[in-house]
Amino acid sequence: MSPSDPIAAVTHDDPYPYYRELLARPPLWHDASLGLWVAASAAAVEAALRHPALRVRPPAEPVPKAL
Repeated sequence: MSPSDPIAAVTHDDPYPYYRELLARPPLWHDASLGLWVAASAAAVEAALRHPALRVRPPAEPVPKAL
């Protein structure tokens, strides 16, 4: 049985058929049931990781001062 969504795929015994199905979809799509966006291609993941709006801390502070 295939995983029901990208979150379930993480712990599935064999998620690779599901991951292949993801590649047939648009590279970035919204999963309404989970309420999140899924980046399913290497290019979409790289673009998301490089986008300044998705940063979690300032570039000049690779380790937060509090740590």
